[in-house]
Amino acid sequence: MTVGHAARDPGDDQVPLLVEAARAALARRELPDAASRRQIRACLRRGGWACTPTQAGQVRLALEAGADPSGTGRSAMEPFAGLGDRLATVRRRRAMTLQQLAAAAGCSVSYLSYLEASERRPGAGLLERLARALDVDPGWLRTGAAPGTEKQVDRLLRRARRAHDQGEREQVQHLVEEIRSVASRGLSPDQKDRVTYLEVITLVDDGDWTGVWRLSLPVMRRAACGPVAVPVYRLGVFFLRAVGLQSAASRQDATDAVQLVLKILNTSKPGVDADATEWGRLAATTLAVIAGTFGVEMSLSQGRSWLAELDVGTRPENRPAAARLLWNLADFDRQAGRWDEALEKLTVAAGWMDRDVHPLDSGRLRRLRAQVLVAARPDRAEEAIVELESIREDLERFGYTFDLPAWQLVMAEAELARGRSERTRAVVNQLLASDGFVRLPARLVAEAYRILGDVHVLEQEPDDARQAYERSAAAVTSWEQESMCLATDVAAYWVVLAGRFEQVLDTHASAEAYRRALCIVDLFAQRAQGAPFVVATNK
Repeated sequence: MTVGHAARDPGDDQVPLLVEAARAALARRELPDAASRRQIRACLRRGGWACTPTQAGQVRLALEAGADPSGTGRSAMEPFAGLGDRLATVRRRRAMTLQQLAAAAGCSVSYLSYLEASERRPGAGLLERLARALDVDPGWLRTGAAPGTEKQVDRLLRRARRAHDQGEREQVQHLVEEIRSVASRGLSPDQKDRVTYLEVITLVDDGDWTGVWRLSLPVMRRAACGPVAVPVYRLGVFFLRAVGLQSAASRQDATDAVQLVLKILNTSKPGVDADATEWGRLAATTLAVIAGTFGVEMSLSQGRSWLAELDVGTRPENRPAAARLLWNLADFDRQAGRWDEALEKLTVAAGWMDRDVHPLDSGRLRRLRAQVLVAARPDRAEEAIVELESIREDLERFGYTFDLPAWQLVMAEAELARGRSERTRAVVNQLLASDGFVRLPARLVAEAYRILGDVHVLEQEPDDARQAYERSAAAVTSWEQESMCLATDVAAYWVVLAGRFEQVLDTHASAEAYRRALCIVDLFAQRAQGAPFVVATNK
């Protein structure tokens, strides 16, 4: 077998000749695709080339990356097998000993040896000093990307994030494709996670929850072991929603997801090393998933444990997080018909949520309080209406007009509680006739028709009421299909509709609504049996 032309020692300046000889051997299948350094050296020596182990390592790296790492001008810097190989290769190219490079970079010789053997990972400061001593781009040394690629990718990531915030979904997709094209020679781990996060939030907008689960799972696993370069608490919310909203998710998937998120939540301290607001949002979402998968009692136990640890009495910075937890616990009370307990929790939570700092969350929290107030104390409906008017002003002042449909429905209920059926009918009909009605979530559609049915009942129009309740039931069916993780809400709503059908003497529809609610309750009972889950604490 002849790989080279003659027996010769190519030397360091002739490594490209060895690379070409090895490529020729690959073409003739005399070398495997993923050949080791020893296999490359043996093949080249059989072909008559003198090849040292160091040269064989350089050839292996060049075969994997397609270029020369020395920065001498023969070719661009390309990605190699790993940081240790890049470090060792360039050091030898610079004719530096381990002692010389260690002295220039300010580290020990033994630690530098570990780095070259890929048994350690340098910090940012040491990486910069090593790159400066070797006169190479720090981004290339860390990731293998060509010089300038990392900064270009960061610029594109910032543009993509702005495009998403402005609702330009097609522009986001275009920029993500451009990022992958620009970074075809390598992305840093942090950049890969940031690109993944952009893709996740795009999939959330598209409603592709299976895709959200698939992309976010590896990042969440890394986040459970250490810091990542993405808003992990926001990603965690999407991740948990995907557990309930993708049809392929199993109970084991839910268990694994909850345990991952609990590890992240319980190894961070809100207000210290984690934003209390974002921590609270993820914790509240976790409670909802625990309730839907393992049962409400387990969720209540976990929520109470977290509230005790937040200790808002001595740590007021944790109030936004505690408000979100109380919000969830109050919602469980509301579903169980414990109106006074729910109202008490929501009143406390609303006081903890700053209206100017968190206008959207504060508005939604106060809206739920107004809804509970109307249900628990109809005689205080006027108080709820005043609060709702204040919420509307805040929503318009901060530009959150997309939340107005939900606000309109609570206002309609408050007007109905005051006996103002004509005003209630006007509010609901205005919503049903709006251009945005077809885009409303099924839950709000069900609520709108249910309130309209209540108006017809009050005005003694049973046939119209029955028709409205039937439309509400159709919307609840759609809601049930799209909201597996919130099925406790769906079950409670079926019970409400069952009572409404009884009022209009539709016993068949009432029995069917009760049956649908019981099916969900039975499913939860089966899921909760033997659930491998324990209440976790912040240790």
